[in-house]
Amino acid sequence: MEVAKSKTHDIKAGVPQGSTLIPSGCSLAQTMSNATDFRTITDILPSMMDGLHMIWVLSQFYSTDEKMIGLLERIAYVLCNKVDINLNFKALLSRGDMAATMKQIEEAQEMVAMWKNSYMDTRQKIEHSGKGQRWEFDRKRLFRKTDYIETVCQELHELTKVLYHFENIFGAELRAIVNDPSQVDTACQKVKDLMSPIIHAEFNLFSEKNEENWQALITNFYKQVELLENDAKYFIDDSFKVLSRLGQYYVKQMGERVVFLRSSEEALEMLLKFKHIETRQAIQDQLMTKFDLVMLQFNKEIALIELKYLVSHQT
Repeated sequence: MEVAKSKTHDIKAGVPQGSTLIPSGCSLAQTMSNATDFRTITDILPSMMDGLHMIWVLSQFYSTDEKMIGLLERIAYVLCNKVDINLNFKALLSRGDMAATMKQIEEAQEMVAMWKNSYMDTRQKIEHSGKGQRWEFDRKRLFRKTDYIETVCQELHELTKVLYHFENIFGAELRAIVNDPSQVDTACQKVKDLMSPIIHAEFNLFSEKNEENWQALITNFYKQVELLENDAKYFIDDSFKVLSRLGQYYVKQMGERVVFLRSSEEALEMLLKFKHIETRQAIQDQLMTKFDLVMLQFNKEIALIELKYLVSHQT
């Protein structure tokens, strides 16, 4: 936080004394410095960019491109620091709070995206008005770091969403219908272990110089995801084996508990429950293949009932 504040003081120090725009600029800079959440900063960025444009137009000191881009660069640095300091995704992941983790990552991503969007919106308004100086500075200097952070946030969000989807499928419903629930427990532990290399990474994920290390972590992550998807498919296939047995009950002993998957009706109910669980696409596709199996079993049950009816009326 102290680093971010010092950079904010640099922003304010760079504004020449005597400007009528200093109070407004200082107020926005102070708000950005004190903010502990990304949403607050996102909300003030459009107004801040409008104020910066006015400073550029009216200030003799900031009328040159080099002076103005220096000020914009310092603001971009503060935004990058905010992500480094306030995006506590490692702590959130360690607690297993996927929803809160995704929300905070989304807000950080929206903040750095708003920085660039506000700049482009201001530029577009100037062009449409046909008045005033052009609003165009070296975008690489202004947005290279924030663009990279936005990309990493998007990737982090996708990784966290994968965990969320696996947690949905490896839940109580699946545990209740597989032959060996301990296998689901093992899969759940594998899901938790997916993020361990990222949580314990000893480098800054948001620094572009560490991109190669970050991409290596992502590659390994998705290799493990593929293995877990195969586990989930196996569990799904295992739970529907009963439907290949005509007229038999599928009984599974689990301690003192006995679970029955008796009919196509019960199988369909279970399948529909899984269908509406938000999970991986590969797992959803595997579930969808079971509808034909359920209908086949339904037809078998109808034929069996019809056969029993005919036999009973012949005797």
